[in-house]
Amino acid sequence: MKKVKNNILLGVLALSTAVTTLTAYADTSKQDFLKQKFGIDNGSGKSYSSSSIDRAAQENIANSMSTTDMALAMDFDWMIDKVYNSSLGQWPNALDEQFVDRVTGDEPYLLKGGWKCYMFSADSGYFNGYERYLNAVIDTDGDNFSVKLNWWLFNPGDASQSIVESGYDIGKGKWNSKTATVHTVADIGNIDFTDFYISKNRDEEYAMGTVTWSSGEVDHIGLMRMTPEKANEFYDMGEGDETAEKVLTIVNRAKKLSGAPEAEIQWDDDNTITIRMYEYVNDGSTFHETTWTWYTVNVKTMKGTDFFGNAVDFSK
Repeated sequence: MKKVKNNILLGVLALSTAVTTLTAYADTSKQDFLKQKFGIDNGSGKSYSSSSIDRAAQENIANSMSTTDMALAMDFDWMIDKVYNSSLGQWPNALDEQFVDRVTGDEPYLLKGGWKCYMFSADSGYFNGYERYLNAVIDTDGDNFSVKLNWWLFNPGDASQSIVESGYDIGKGKWNSKTATVHTVADIGNIDFTDFYISKNRDEEYAMGTVTWSSGEVDHIGLMRMTPEKANEFYDMGEGDETAEKVLTIVNRAKKLSGAPEAEIQWDDDNTITIRMYEYVNDGSTFHETTWTWYTVNVKTMKGTDFFGNAVDFSK
């Protein structure tokens, strides 16, 4: 794995994260969100299900979701929720049993192909450690299993600039058909997956595990992917969406109030967003972000507070 500093991709990643975070959660109600993201029927509250999956169907499903795309931060909100329990009782998690089935030991071919991949340090709290964005490719043949990590971007987590990583590492091991888990060994250390999930309507997949580096450090690792049709729904804000229009208005007025040229949003729940106001700074030798302030805003009222608790009103 080689690391190369790059001044442009940091901005691309931040912009992509901001845009996709905005578009992914622009539905006007929780029911709409459930239906869009997890395939939940609004009437019954249950997800669509299907029968057991034979090998041919497994391979077709895997091919329909395989991707060469690199991960974005918002793609792995479900993983952060799972690890830190931040949304228990507040918001549905993608791994809740009502939405997904566990991949069984007889279904390894469901996992073949490309995945978005995200890693972060297991030795630190959320937002306090390093993280990696990359793509992974799984290959299965009977009980033979390999995972290829295609390195892309490393965020040190200390406010310094992100680093572009090149090259790849391959972990090879055996699929455990009794436990539906896998242990692989790579030059960098051990790559283990303990949980594989597929949505009941068969258009999203998730995986979780750990990377134990040769140094002894441990990272959480997550994989996710979805069909192109599901991705179009998930990332499309749509025209004329009232919530989306309000969010865009809030962001534009927050820029005007703060004077900051850039904004990044995160949905805290179905009504509230946190906006980080920042700028890109090039001091001649490095390229980094400088945060100006934060706003927490209720989208319905368009009112909230700044970092210091002062009231702000973006409704006018």
